[in-house]
Amino acid sequence: MRLRDINPELSNLDLEEFFKAIQWGTVFSLLPQIAEYYNSKISMVYVLNYYGLDYVTSGIDHMQVHCLLLDHGTSDFNKSARFYTYDRNTGEPKEGVWCFKCQKYLTPFWYLYKMEKDFRSRGLLDFFILLRKIFRVDFPKDLILDFDPDSFYTFEGGEDRQNILSLFSYARSLRGMKQSDIKNYLSNLVNFYQTMKIGA
Repeated sequence: MRLRDINPELSNLDLEEFFKAIQWGTVFSLLPQIAEYYNSKISMVYVLNYYGLDYVTSGIDHMQVHCLLLDHGTSDFNKSARFYTYDRNTGEPKEGVWCFKCQKYLTPFWYLYKMEKDFRSRGLLDFFILLRKIFRVDFPKDLILDFDPDSFYTFEGGEDRQNILSLFSYARSLRGMKQSDIKNYLSNLVNFYQTMKIGA
């Protein structure tokens, strides 16, 4: 049963109340889909401009840019990163930045999250509020409201394969968080295992 059917009042709550009413494990289960939603709404050019790289403009396929990540260790005077408007492996449209020194590829959502977490210590809720305020993109409540915990956290029935793929996708997002935010990674990992119903 979908969350909107379990609790119809959820759709009327403002964002902060909405997050108080749902389990964070649900958000983390859907983080890959949430990231893709934001990636489709927020341009990497706009993100880089927001952090001061105003020499990056629309209409180019790729270009060298400065790496602003804290992981870089020092100021990047050599433009060690490259901005792409396409997936380097498939050629499909997908904006992101790859840093050759950091060995990281970040799409607009993950780039924003990393910058805000590392430099401004923003938690995930504050981060979603920022995306609404600065980038004018509302949180995709419908992704959460249409979430069916019973079908996601079970390996029974005809949707086993999709559930397994979703779990792998969730594990991938957790792994990304492990590299960028070990404290949140550990608490989210514990929360995930507590909310799963495997073997129930």
